[in-house]
Amino acid sequence: MQVTLTAAESKFVRKEIECGAYPNERAVIRESLRLFKEREEEKRRRFDAFIQKGVDSIKAGRSVPLSEFPAALNRAKAALRAARS
Repeated sequence: MQVTLTAAESKFVRKEIECGAYPNERAVIRESLRLFKEREEEKRRRFDAFIQKGVDSIKAGRSVPLSEFPAALNRAKAALRAARS
């Protein structure tokens, strides 16, 4: 695989090598990919937890049919406004 970097990206890679943070271009790219993978995995974990929270709420009976959602939302907004005033 070949990747073309912008001038700014190439400059960044060179600076990281020159200051001794990394021994070569390959090490910079590997670290970048490792961090990218970690970030994507964390996003996936957070998404999965969000979905599970929704599933748990439904199982616990804390949901309304879609047809009743607008009225339920309006009630919640009214309650929030009342609590703030």
